[in-house]
Parts: sequence; C-alpha cells; structure tokens
Amino acid sequence: SSVNEGSNINLTLKLAFEPSANTAITITIPSNTGISFASGSFSGTYSNTFTTGNWNSGFTIPVYGLEDVNTIAENITITASAGGSPTDVTLGISSVDNDIQEISIPATLSLVEGNNSSILVKLLFDPVSPLTITLTLASSSGISFNSGISVLSTTVSMTTANYSGGVSLNIYALEDSNIASENVTLTASASGVTNKILTVTSVDNDTQSFVFTSATSSVGEGNSIDLNLKLA
Repeated sequence: SSVNEGSNINLTLKLAFEPSANTAITITIPSNTGISFASGSFSGTYSNTFTTGNWNSGFTIPVYGLEDVNTIAENITITASAGGSPTDVTLGISSVDNDIQEISIPATLSLVEGNNSSILVKLLFDPVSPLTITLTLASSSGISFNSGISVLSTTVSMTTANYSGGVSLNIYALEDSNIASENVTLTASASGVTNKILTVTSVDNDTQSFVFTSATSSVGEGNSIDLNLKLA
C-alpha cells in the first residue's frame, strides 16, 4: 500500500477464521517513519479486539501520511500482533513525498561600489545527503565573490545541519572605470533543483570630471602650447 504525505488511506484487518475467544490485536508503526494512525502528529499504535461477531467484517483502520522536512519517500513495515496466536502479520506501506526541493536566496541586492553585503543561501527541505549549490555571476560584471579581484563562481555545501539556517555568502561591488550602475545576474544551481536568480545592482560611486594632463603649464609671449584635457 502507499499513502501520500498530507493524505490518508484506510486499511481493513480481519481474521481468517472465527476465534474461539475474544482476540486482542495491536498494530504498531516504527517511530518517526512518516506515517501515523493519527492526523497531524505521530501515533504508532492501534488496538482493537476481534470477537465472534466481528472477526469476518474486520476493522477499518485509517493510516495518515505525515508531512516532513525532506523530499524522500519512506518505505515502512507495520506489524499486526495478537501475542503469538494468530501469528504476527506485516504490511509494507510507502509514504509518498509531496515536497519539491528549492533553493532559497533573496530576489534582489543593491551595493555601492567599494562595499559588500552578505546573503543567506538556504534549502527549503532537508537534503538528507550533502547537496552542493553553485553560485555564478555574469562575466565582467563588476560584482565579485572576492573583495579585491573578480571571482565569478563559488560553491556552498548544504547538509541536514545547515539547510534551514543557511550559509552566509559575501558579495562585493568592485570599483570600476565608468560612472554607470550595473545590474548583474547571480544564478544559484544544484543537481535536480530548479535554478534561482538574484539580481545584484552595483551602484556607481564615481562623479564625472575634467582633468588636465599636467597640473601647471607655461607659455612664452608670442608662442603657444598644447593643453591635453581628458575625462577622469
């Protein structure tokens, strides 16, 4: 049998033959496995009694798929026991996960040239095994993962221990030779996960001005010189 997370199924349990006396049965679910006899929280034990009046009709037993923090389907074995007679019987149940892993980063970030800021890189769900996220900046962008030179790619490793709190990542706006602000695309990607995009705005801190190539000059009467004027 299988049950989807957030949903439930009904199992029917009955005896093959009429009992000579009342027979108490207990069904158990291993703890923390993703299914339960109660909705919303874990309840791992169901008990009832077979009699000469109900042995053939049996009991309807609801089984719930509990929401969890990962994206993994679980295979669980439940056990029905009557203390040895009749013999224990087991049933395998699959808890079908309904979660889709997703990278979490801000949508936008604004930095003034020469400054930096940090972002948190997270996952929405427990990756169970380590998952590497690669973060890539558009080339020649004026934004870097290093304070002094252009570094356009870096990685972070997400684990069960850090996926929720996230990993802090510094982003730097490098000084450049123009007066234009730039919008830069940062892409976060990982195997089996949809890419996420962060738009980083590098706000230029330069003011345009004129500059003579020499601080002072002189010219004799009746002569001329050339002055060189350029933009800063």
